[in-house]
Amino acid sequence: LVLAGASSWIGNYAYNQALKTQNNIGYIEGIITIRTAITYVFSLVVFGAPFDATKLVGVIVVTIGVLIISESLPFQSKKKEKPKVDTASGDRFGWLAWSFLGAAMFTILTIFVRYATDGGVSGEVAIVIVLVVAGLMFVGQGVHDGTSLAISRKHVIILLIAIACATIGNAADFISYANTPNLAYSIAISNTRMIILYVLGLLLFSEPFHRLKAFGIALTFVGVIAMG
Repeated sequence: LVLAGASSWIGNYAYNQALKTQNNIGYIEGIITIRTAITYVFSLVVFGAPFDATKLVGVIVVTIGVLIISESLPFQSKKKEKPKVDTASGDRFGWLAWSFLGAAMFTILTIFVRYATDGGVSGEVAIVIVLVVAGLMFVGQGVHDGTSLAISRKHVIILLIAIACATIGNAADFISYANTPNLAYSIAISNTRMIILYVLGLLLFSEPFHRLKAFGIALTFVGVIAMG
């Protein structure tokens, strides 16, 4: 679980580094979804998960739906303005390497948690240890980089709500990792958070409505039903 916490920290660090040179989060999310395929095969080979053709189709359909919603598919990039990439550092494609590293670390995190829960550790205990380890590493990084850890009063409530949501969400993920026949099922369903982000964008941030994204949402729901 300590290794899982370290993997969580590295994965999030890599994700943030990718965002520094690639401002289209959909591209980054698209690469990170490869962990669904990796964990699917790993669960079959190592954890002895049963093969279920219907659920496999569900995983694929959900993944395609999420990629459509996040505008990560190649044909979508032709229909929109090319995303801005920060080339000031001279490393135009550095975000790709960081995204792949993030995908690898989040995959390892999932696998380590499953090993721990298979060994008798509850999902609730696992989330506490992982968050503590990752949190200490983030604090250490902040101290090393000279980042101020002060929090203004107006942001305290927002941060507390974010912490509560993150804790509940991660705990739910970890418990699902412990009980799912195949880790990819849990990851695929967790990726449907892109639907919530898209709907919130429509309601709060004047995100334009796209029929293709609506189709992606429909695909995602169909895939989730297939996995159920």
